[in-house]
Amino acid sequence: MKTELIAGVPLVEVSIAGHPINLVLDTGAKITFLDPAIIRDYPQVGKISDFFPFSGRFQTTRHEVPISIAGQEIMLQPGKTPKGLQGFFTKFNKAGRLNIQGLLANDLYYHFKAHFELGRSRIVLRPHNG
Repeated sequence: MKTELIAGVPLVEVSIAGHPINLVLDTGAKITFLDPAIIRDYPQVGKISDFFPFSGRFQTTRHEVPISIAGQEIMLQPGKTPKGLQGFFTKFNKAGRLNIQGLLANDLYYHFKAHFELGRSRIVLRPHNG
């Protein structure tokens, strides 16, 4: 999968309901977050507490969302992006017209083995079942 670095952070394209969206890849984050407008129509499956430096401690709803990554559809339970993180994305989007709509967290590793080749602007993903 192709990637580009934005301020040293990988930006990846995934697809939800056939629509491509850009996500920041943060392998240190435990929860994937998506723009509330994207996940509002997907079933809510619970709530979770987390911490983000720009937001502090917060609670968010989680939704079950099918996401296509590198051509493979997987089910994730992303939370709604907290306001502090959403504001961070808004600043990046205005500065570079990037259209970042969320953050892909380490739950990626439940589905894929990942090999990062950032010098070549790519991340190689191999499904665990393949």
